[in-house]
Amino acid sequence: MEQYDSISYEDFKTIKYDNQYPKKMMTRTALNLEDLMHLNPADYPEISDAITLLNTWDRKTDKTNKTAALYILTWMHLNQKRIDEGREVRRGSITLEDCVFGITKAKEELLKNYGSLQIELGELQRHTRGNVNLPIGGAPDVLAAIYAKKVNETDKTYRAFAGESHIELIRFGENGVELETINSYGSNANIGDEHSTSQMEDFTNYKLKKMTLNKEEVLKNAVKIYSPMEVVED
Repeated sequence: MEQYDSISYEDFKTIKYDNQYPKKMMTRTALNLEDLMHLNPADYPEISDAITLLNTWDRKTDKTNKTAALYILTWMHLNQKRIDEGREVRRGSITLEDCVFGITKAKEELLKNYGSLQIELGELQRHTRGNVNLPIGGAPDVLAAIYAKKVNETDKTYRAFAGESHIELIRFGENGVELETINSYGSNANIGDEHSTSQMEDFTNYKLKKMTLNKEEVLKNAVKIYSPMEVVED
């Protein structure tokens, strides 16, 4: 935000949807995470190709980015190792051994499942519900964060399960209150209903929709009007 003297609404949305990691990476349990990004490829011939990709990565996590998947898997494997060993603690750190382990496991997984270290993030990371299965960007700890996990061990993809969810942006101006919203899935929790997945594509593409709390506008544009408290006698 330091680059702005003032922030417009469009500037705000650009910042809100930022999915790029900073120049110095760290988390609350790995203050020296940046060390992962600066290994010398010549010191580790078996993973030198993966290290080079991380060294030169632009640190963006768009769904079409071709190095983000390698980083995310590296972090997942690295951190799981620390969890298993009881070393994931607040203000903790990672070791050189952790970095090599994480990169090695990530490389093995990508080559086994995709035959390449460079795949679009959206191939690995999916936004799913019912029969809708979409590529999604984002990653742990970026501003537009997405956290993903395997649904089962036989599946080579990871399903987004946390991070971005319901988004509501509100402006108070001369024309009154203006709202834009999006939901990660839709407005109906019943899988199979058209509105249970109707917002997913826009959500994965960082798009918002106009919304109003004006009752007249709501009724005028309603798809269906009903009373959930209506009592029907036998």
